[in-house]
Amino acid sequence: MQRFRKRTIKHDGVIGGNMNETEYLYYVWLTHINGIGPVIGKKLLSIFKSPRVIYNLNFGELSRAEGIGSEAAKKIAKARDLGISEYIIKNCIDKGIKITVIDDDIYPEILKKYNNIPLLFYYSGTLFKSLTG
Repeated sequence: MQRFRKRTIKHDGVIGGNMNETEYLYYVWLTHINGIGPVIGKKLLSIFKSPRVIYNLNFGELSRAEGIGSEAAKKIAKARDLGISEYIIKNCIDKGIKITVIDDDIYPEILKKYNNIPLLFYYSGTLFKSLTG
């Protein structure tokens, strides 16, 4: 994680939105847990508000969350490694790929009305909040 923390990521850099750059690390982590898709991820975020908070919860805390279940809680509790997330973000920085997450100010509003939307996506170029289908 040291390499990621040393880099300053500006709004027009790899991070597309308005959050603290470290939060993106936890979003990448959450979206790469096998068996945890956007529906469960969105449910977790509605309960705990932040992927960093989710990362720091233990199995008991996760399994008591309404609608999560013990299997999902077990998968999350076992996935306590940020190495892949750091690698992905480093590659995005190196290749000029940007990241936006569902809580960003630039995440397209049209996508938010669907249940099975990605919590995070990668893009290049300019992303407009008023994106239309």
